[in-house]
Amino acid sequence: MRTARAPFPMMTLAVLALALGACGGDADDTTAIGAVPAAVYQVRGEVESLPEPDRPMDWIALRHEAIPDFIGITGDPDPMPAMTMRFPVAEGVDLSSVSAGDKVAFDLEIDWAAGDPARVLAVTPLPAEAELDFGGGGEHADH
Repeated sequence: MRTARAPFPMMTLAVLALALGACGGDADDTTAIGAVPAAVYQVRGEVESLPEPDRPMDWIALRHEAIPDFIGITGDPDPMPAMTMRFPVAEGVDLSSVSAGDKVAFDLEIDWAAGDPARVLAVTPLPAEAELDFGGGGEHADH
């Protein structure tokens, strides 16, 4: 059963709200969004869902481990807890080798200056026996 896809701006707002909420959203922050350099995080997780086969492979829903070195929109460290999120996928990323339930490693790019700040650049299957740690929150973003 396919779940209805939330409009991407809702996912973008969820990511931004998470980043701002975790760092306290200090009213005195003067860091411009474009001033925070793009970053790529190597993350591990489990595929929750993929688009239907007849739809373009433009997103992937992943339950991912915590990202302790995550940098938030203000440029400050803002550790991201383990959670499930739907991410857009960069053009050319092949998702044909993964299925729901598969354990994967993936490269997650965060570019706060981009219209869509988060996207998956690569997905690599992990061995089925790989142990993943979903401690550290387990919250679910709107996806």
